[in-house]
Parts: sequence; structure tokens; C-alpha cells
Amino acid sequence: MRRTATICCVALFLTACASSATIEVRDAVIAVPAGPATAMYFEITNTGEGPDRLVGVQSEIGIAEVHRSYFDGELMHMEPVPEVIIGGGEVVVFAPGGLHIMLLEVAALEAGQTATVTLEFEVVGKIEVKGRVVPYAEIAP
Repeated sequence: MRRTATICCVALFLTACASSATIEVRDAVIAVPAGPATAMYFEITNTGEGPDRLVGVQSEIGIAEVHRSYFDGELMHMEPVPEVIIGGGEVVVFAPGGLHIMLLEVAALEAGQTATVTLEFEVVGKIEVKGRVVPYAEIAP
């Protein structure tokens, strides 16, 4: 009986920690596509105490995937990322040369338009993010 009570207490504690995540997404921009692919960049802030995980993404404008860019020697590569953990009180930046939302099979987008991408988090659920389409030169560091 004591072991069951301990397991229940641990489960309640973990649930309480997980439910304390609060996610804010801001400064979302989408690069004007140079063909059928482009990327979306933004900043995710977890203002809560508990962690959350970005586990999925959908888009109204094409296929959407979470990717990261990285260097291997002098060559830049890109790969899909199955999840992104955002710890309590942490900020995760999606920016050129790092994490980003890859948008594939995108129809023509022009500067000044907006498009919606839905981010799916394990704890807080789905958040719709509107990104403003801008020339890449306005995004690149």
C-alpha cells in the first residue's frame, strides 16, 4: 500500500509540474520563398515552471516540419527534429542557421502577406502562429 501511495504522489507531482508550462510565441516571420520551399522563424518562451515539448507542426500553406541546420566541417546540413524541449523559464530561438520550421510545397507568397502555422505542444496543446512574410535579407543575422 505504501508503494502505491508513493507512486501516486510522484505521478501527481509530475502532472503538476507538466501542467505549469505556459508557452508564448512571438516575432514570427516567414522568408519570401525562392521556389517551393521556405522557412519560418520565431521565439518560443516558456513562462511557466514546468517543461513542455514542441512535438508537431502543421501549416495552411504547405507541408511543415521542424528542422535544424548545422555545420559538418564547412558544409551546412539540415535535418528534421522530432521534438524541441522548452524548459520552464527558457527561451528557444528559431533562427537562420539553427532551428526553424521548414515549409515545403509552398505556393507563391509575397512580402507583406501573412500565413498561419500551428505548433503542437505536449502540455499546452496547439497554438496558431501568424507569420509575416518578409525578404530573407530582413531575417538573416
